[in-house]
Amino acid sequence: MGRDSPIGQQPPASWRPSRFAPPVAARSSDGFDQELAERVAEDAERCLREHLLIPTIRRYSPAVDPERNRFAAQEVAHQVLTASGPHREAVREWLADRHPTWLVTLSRALNALELIDDVPRDDTAPAAVGPELADGKPRFLVGDRIARGSGGTVHRCIDRLQSDGSTLPIDAEVDLRDDAPGHLVVKLLPRVSRSADPWHPEARFASKVAAPCGIRIVDSGDASNGAAYIVMERVDGLTLAAIAAAERQVDPLGAMRELALLAMALSMLHAEGLGHGDISPMNIMLDRSGNLRMLDFGAGGSASADRDVRALAALGLWLSLGCLPRKGAAIPWGPPTMRRALATASIEAINGGLNAAGFADRLQEQSRKARILRSIVTVTAIGALIGTLLYLAPAGASSRRGGLDAGESPRTAQP
Repeated sequence: MGRDSPIGQQPPASWRPSRFAPPVAARSSDGFDQELAERVAEDAERCLREHLLIPTIRRYSPAVDPERNRFAAQEVAHQVLTASGPHREAVREWLADRHPTWLVTLSRALNALELIDDVPRDDTAPAAVGPELADGKPRFLVGDRIARGSGGTVHRCIDRLQSDGSTLPIDAEVDLRDDAPGHLVVKLLPRVSRSADPWHPEARFASKVAAPCGIRIVDSGDASNGAAYIVMERVDGLTLAAIAAAERQVDPLGAMRELALLAMALSMLHAEGLGHGDISPMNIMLDRSGNLRMLDFGAGGSASADRDVRALAALGLWLSLGCLPRKGAAIPWGPPTMRRALATASIEAINGGLNAAGFADRLQEQSRKARILRSIVTVTAIGALIGTLLYLAPAGASSRRGGLDAGESPRTAQP
């Protein structure tokens, strides 16, 4: 992000002009389509850098038709799936259901991204890391790479030391792509100098964040090839960037509660003189239980507490724009109330110079006020409805009796 960005970080390299743009000699005769594709790429990068807006099909579909604007539609799909990171396949499936006419374009973009990432295994990546077990071999098997960033690469990983105490052979045929519970991930960090310890600060920062806000660190140290590693639990969920790219809905009350927990976790880091330094939708994950998890603590040593709080508040403001009523919401005025409360607390933190603990208190206070207001409105509305029904019931009964009396024939009338 630029200096004026609410997060203050540079956008990921993947948001640079698309690799899908065809060579000049192969460009379509339709110059408008190519110009539109270039404008999409520029707009997506600018919106992310200046406003933290994740590109979506919904944003560009009024101007881009996948049947008439092939290059522009491919650029949109590239930007959306790139924003989804390692969750792009799931995002593609959701978007195909929401935007059926984009199915072919999304599939092509996904295939192209997979081809870009489908590179031969890095020979420098160790096959196994960790302390030696009884057989003299490292404990953790390193599998396929699932993410790559400026600080290192993340791979699937499995623990050879099983829960029953047995040990898997080092050459065991294990499907490291399996997403079954119990599998781990390992982050490999290049050593910049012989005396540097790139894994130690990050592992220490992450261990300071209590569950459910952080990622559990299983092991960390130096691999046999000189690289540093951190073995962590694998969290089943989606980053906030992927959720936004998939045009999914967020519960505002849950967002306020989870942001308050994140703010309290940050206050723990700041009390130790540490920080996060890279709070953004790409580094916050929503797990299957509805908990927000902090990811990637690599910048913690140089992070400032004020910057962390402002970044988290900007994220709260960003979430307030995407907190839509859940399907089947019984009280239509409830979510907007919570959305306003979330935005109010976030703006106060950005402008008021609150620390992390103060921001957590403000979120909880605004959440209580919003819940009380919603309860008052709900009780008032239900009371008014019951009162109206009670008022109309006797009148309706009288009307029915009167109608029967008036409709009685002379033969049945009593003398």
